[in-house]
Amino acid sequence: AESEMCCAVSRDGGRTFESVAKPLFGLQAIGGHDPEVVYDAAHGTYVMVVHDRRDGQWGFDFYVSRNLLDWEYASTVAGVWETPNFYPLVCEGKTWWVLQQCLLDYLVGEFDGRVFTPQGKLNASFKGAFAPRTFLTADGRRVLMAARLNAGPTGGATLPMELSLVKTAEGPRLAYRPVREIAKYAAQVSDTTEEFPGDTWEVAGRKGKFLEGEPHVVRTIVDGPVTDYFVGWGVVSGPLPTAKCPVCGI
Repeated sequence: AESEMCCAVSRDGGRTFESVAKPLFGLQAIGGHDPEVVYDAAHGTYVMVVHDRRDGQWGFDFYVSRNLLDWEYASTVAGVWETPNFYPLVCEGKTWWVLQQCLLDYLVGEFDGRVFTPQGKLNASFKGAFAPRTFLTADGRRVLMAARLNAGPTGGATLPMELSLVKTAEGPRLAYRPVREIAKYAAQVSDTTEEFPGDTWEVAGRKGKFLEGEPHVVRTIVDGPVTDYFVGWGVVSGPLPTAKCPVCGI
């Protein structure tokens, strides 16, 4: 290995950190990076997904651990690129796992605790951002935020979007909806959906082509000076949600 994955631990709620002396494992390439850790409740293990180059090809390496310190290499998904994001979602009673890469393209598949098996090809998704991160709310919703592509040199985050899987003829697909808490600020947010008659779309100065069989619909949400937009399967129709959050009451 040309470099190593290391970690630091906080014992005071994140105010200070101390390095763990023993590296977690060796990386395959000196440029290996972007570790993502998620807990796999079904198997009682932690899963780390790392962007690395194995056998000469870049992709995502999967490691598993029961204590966050001792990690074992489990498998690889080749041909995906940077900032891996890995999380479970339920569609019609079945748990699927979503593996997302830097520009939010994603695979849906099954995970047996060591090996991720995609069901079908890489799916295009939310076109206006990169480097997604997800987190769980107190009431169990999976929420995604990412860096905007069109926010200038200082970056900027997208609106927080609640993720779900919807059933389609091609299999489960990701859908995004602004988190319900944003309803408090609905007066400052515009939300429109446009249907395109041809096979191409154009929004916020960017253009693209719909996938075969994909709904020719783009949803545009303007949040102040920047725009978030969702294409095809990334669209969830309807207005901004108004239901109150059971946790914060907003």
